[in-house]
Amino acid sequence: MKWLIRMLIVLAALAAIASSQIPNWELHASEPMASATLDSQTTSLRYLVHAELRGPGPFEDLNGYVAARVDARPSQPTPITTIEIRSLTHPDEMPTTEMVPATVSHADVYLDAWLACTTDPCAEDYEVIISRDPTLELPPLDITGEIEAWAGGLTDTKTMPENSEVVVTVTGPL
Repeated sequence: MKWLIRMLIVLAALAAIASSQIPNWELHASEPMASATLDSQTTSLRYLVHAELRGPGPFEDLNGYVAARVDARPSQPTPITTIEIRSLTHPDEMPTTEMVPATVSHADVYLDAWLACTTDPCAEDYEVIISRDPTLELPPLDITGEIEAWAGGLTDTKTMPENSEVVVTVTGPL
């Protein structure tokens, strides 16, 4: 009976590998976030992100993401910090919110991108908010990081679309 269960597990793993699709091409870019400090006066930081996928394509079966890669350096352990990414281009898309515990000094938060590319460039805007509870007396927390945008395609073409690029612009903190 154990061999039957093992055989089913192996078959399921092989089916998962066979049905998974690895992007045939990918493009990405990143831009640093301006350093800032969360303290009793500034309990929230807001960054605006503009990401563009430029080029003639083809961009069929396009997928991708925008990520906030945030580093926080406290002088001592602090309560939870919240990092949120929301799409301004597609406001009906659920934002991604990550509660980062005090013991963690680095967090990556992702949100799907390139949801409806119909023109060149395919432009999308996002908002990244980093915050802590304003009612608590907390030591300063230095914030650094970068915003990354990634696009990939599952098309039959194995080469990256010619003359295509991803560009990211970060404004803030506001």
